[in-house]
Amino acid sequence: MGNQIFKKYRQPRRTMSITKAQGIIKELNIQNINDLNLKLIAAYYNILVVPRILTGMDGSLLRNNNEAIITVNKSIREIGRTRFVIAHELGHYFLHPDTRQFDIFKERDIYQWAYKNNPEELEANIFAAELLMPDSLFEPCIRGEEPNFNLVSNLANQFHTTFTATAIRLVKLIKEPCALVASENLRRKWFIINDLFEFRLKEDESIHESTCATEIHAGETSASRDDKISAGAWLQDFDDSLKDCITEDSIALGNYGLILSLLWIKDTIQKE
Repeated sequence: MGNQIFKKYRQPRRTMSITKAQGIIKELNIQNINDLNLKLIAAYYNILVVPRILTGMDGSLLRNNNEAIITVNKSIREIGRTRFVIAHELGHYFLHPDTRQFDIFKERDIYQWAYKNNPEELEANIFAAELLMPDSLFEPCIRGEEPNFNLVSNLANQFHTTFTATAIRLVKLIKEPCALVASENLRRKWFIINDLFEFRLKEDESIHESTCATEIHAGETSASRDDKISAGAWLQDFDDSLKDCITEDSIALGNYGLILSLLWIKDTIQKE
């Protein structure tokens, strides 16, 4: 079955990442988005952030005892990507003192949210998302909103964050039953669900032909949304009829052939 990145038996490691980021927010009394200055946050903990032209990487962390240097590629154009690199390396600094004396961050790491690939990389990503989009600042922005990628884009611009990390925060914090699926070459790579999502994704990791994701993979469009996707196209215990439908919002990401699909249970559906 496809890898869900927040399994219950991995909860302690996930909780560690979240708790550490929340502790920094509390210690520094961060109360608005403008307070989320990563260079100043790093400096408070004796960590120097240095922009430099890098080849083959977006950033790196070099640590010696309680001091560290985070180098970030100054040729990165997207502010969200730059900030995520810094926050990710801060995550390694705080979470992995014994195993991450030197770390390299590459562009594709932004899209890696599967626990099985590298647990420590995922933990640093979780830390970064929590630090950049604290619950206290993020939740008021999504209260009463319907989940969609236009909302994700607006939030990413507001918080200066990457699209993927923002989509994950939306799914985890919104008071709607949602799932987020990443696929590549019509195969599911990873997925997350929130606490309100009471359904199982299909055991078959292949992406169904009737989904918006398949339409994007075929090159027909770079983004697609449909409020009448058969629940059986994505969910276990449903058939392929249109008796039970869900909303799918899918979009192509980056240059790696990845597709993100936001699934929303807008209306009541019943398992067979």
